[in-house]
Amino acid sequence: MLGITWHDGAPITAEEIQWNIEYALKTTVLNSVFRSAFEAIEGSGAYLDGSAEHISGIVVDGNTITLNFDRVAPDALLVFTQFAPLPKKYLTDVDPVSLQQAEYLQRSSGYSNYGAKISCYAGAGSGGLIDFHRSWKYSGSVRCYL
Repeated sequence: MLGITWHDGAPITAEEIQWNIEYALKTTVLNSVFRSAFEAIEGSGAYLDGSAEHISGIVVDGNTITLNFDRVAPDALLVFTQFAPLPKKYLTDVDPVSLQQAEYLQRSSGYSNYGAKISCYAGAGSGGLIDFHRSWKYSGSVRCYL
């Protein structure tokens, strides 16, 4: 992906997008609209049942990724404009079923302009404090509207 980088400056590659789609399908937190679109990609069934190492309908050629669908996925455009990939290098050894507990996701967000962490939490309904801070790569002004 030309000129697109992760928060640490490492390039985002087409292979990482493939990995993200495949990984997402194995998580328990993927919403049904995304799941339906990803499962419409040719070869997703074989990948999910373990008879294929990768989804055959995802073809990576350098910086280009091509998705071949074996059925209509009416929400595909919506899904791929909202799908937020995660850096593979931080999640390779994380079981997809345990994604929510991954150390990378417990830290402040590394792939947006702002990070957020809960600094204090006293229980449901009693409020808490969310501490927003600027990502090290973001140079714009900090404005927060809640």
